[in-house]
Amino acid sequence: INEVKAKVEEMKSTIATLEPSALTFVASGTRLSLKMPIDKYFLSERGKPDSRGYAEKIASYLNSKKGIFLGWKGENNDKARTDAALLFYHNIKSYILEEAAAREVSTSSVPVNLVGHSHGGNIMIMVANLLKDDGYFVQLLLTLGTPGREYQLNYAIPHIQIYSYQDSYMKAGGWDFDILFFDLKFGQSTEKKFKNAINLNISFFLNEDLHRLYEEDYSKLYS
Repeated sequence: INEVKAKVEEMKSTIATLEPSALTFVASGTRLSLKMPIDKYFLSERGKPDSRGYAEKIASYLNSKKGIFLGWKGENNDKARTDAALLFYHNIKSYILEEAAAREVSTSSVPVNLVGHSHGGNIMIMVANLLKDDGYFVQLLLTLGTPGREYQLNYAIPHIQIYSYQDSYMKAGGWDFDILFFDLKFGQSTEKKFKNAINLNISFFLNEDLHRLYEEDYSKLYS
């Protein structure tokens, strides 16, 4: 538990150093039901599906100026994730250009936070690499329950991975169910961690209210 507390403090310290003028972009993960509206993927309040509101809350937590939700097809295969990364990359560059013009600063000085849930985190890893290739300022990558796969950061970007040993969906994220022999390489345990990241297991912090929210609201939403 002392190790966990130390990681929590490290995470808080990292967040405390972030530029408050940043734009925070939040991506959804694989959708269990493609019939679900993309903007209802996240819950912004207890029992209220609202992805855009959730992005604003995440931005507030990161002391960021603005939270922007980015949705994608949500299909469980590499092509869909790669396509989403390219789409996000171009969308984020447009936001950065607009923000830089409004502030009368260079595009490379506009700080960006990238946040992704599940495979949305892997998409954001690809986006981070693309943005850094072009000289943009990515100051944080925050992944939530993201399965470790072939997607890896090419740059030394501060990375926080929050996950749970009890997350069966994260474990299943090692499989795409499209090319079996390729997937065999990534079948994994949730204990697999990202290199050079603050890997924080939140299983210790689950309480009755969070458990009720998961059992009653989150599960029903997906069913």
